[in-house]
Amino acid sequence: MFLDRISFHTSIAVMATMNAFFFNYESLPMQISHHLSQAVRLVNEQVKSLEFTDSTLSVVNFLIVQGLVQEDLERAAIHREGLQRIVEVLGGLSKLKLHPTLLLKIHKTDIDLSLHDGSPTHFYRDKMAEIKTTLRERGYVLADKSVPFTTSLSTTAPELAGILQDTICITALFNDKDVDFKVDPHTLAEITVSIGYRLLKFRTLNDTRQDNALEAAFHIGIATFLSTLYIQFGNRRFLKYHLVGTRLCEVIENGLGKENASVMLWLVFLGGISVLSNVDRDWLTRTVHVVTQALRITTWEEIQDHLLGYPWVSELHDKPGMAVWKSIADLS
Repeated sequence: MFLDRISFHTSIAVMATMNAFFFNYESLPMQISHHLSQAVRLVNEQVKSLEFTDSTLSVVNFLIVQGLVQEDLERAAIHREGLQRIVEVLGGLSKLKLHPTLLLKIHKTDIDLSLHDGSPTHFYRDKMAEIKTTLRERGYVLADKSVPFTTSLSTTAPELAGILQDTICITALFNDKDVDFKVDPHTLAEITVSIGYRLLKFRTLNDTRQDNALEAAFHIGIATFLSTLYIQFGNRRFLKYHLVGTRLCEVIENGLGKENASVMLWLVFLGGISVLSNVDRDWLTRTVHVVTQALRITTWEEIQDHLLGYPWVSELHDKPGMAVWKSIADLS
């Protein structure tokens, strides 16, 4: 079952850590500390001898994730620095013949930490062009489903406009009832990793410039959208994305004007089903009422029509979105 001793100790520590998280233990059980210390000892031996294996990278990646789970971002950042140094010694991730699953886990962890602490990512991977080519070869039509704002964004922020357009093209395939769109877990991971890296390369979450309110809105909106995918499809339901929620609240409170009420509706509902789930419900209710009144809509079906014009996956987001609307409507 286990390829080596590092894999054994890391696997036990992972399972024990998840149990500790879900049962709300205030401190780490001795079992976790023991197996982690053994894994780290073995990793340090490999570091000294410069004889690295997939397990070496796997255990360091787990240490970063553990820091995220425990909301110890400083420790997670230190482990990411260590991971980067190991990767540099090995010639870079692109030159390593890692198992594809491990490679994408490392990239997702890199993005996850940056979404939590606002730092730049340490690695990069963008396979979106290849993915789009493959989808076209499989017969899927990647129509230009971009929202009207893409034109203005193309002038002020072409990179962000491209990210938005690619994201909407993919979500449109998921939402098209006439298309049997299916992607394997590896391709889905490649999509989310590619979008995540491009988004954080354009601007980190610590870059809070408000030169263009619409840019800020789509930037944090796509970040929020990604967080829902990482939680749902990335087996990372234990992550909270507090910084994403904070930045989203700031954009919502700053406002976008009546002309961008549809964008605001998307932000509020996307946040309401994820990173804003614990905010003051009165604030969320007031915000939804203001936006729906500006758009002159009163039903979930009308709201859904607007949401489908943005990064939104019906199968994943509709049910919790409808629950948010019902809870707000019940308070009216």
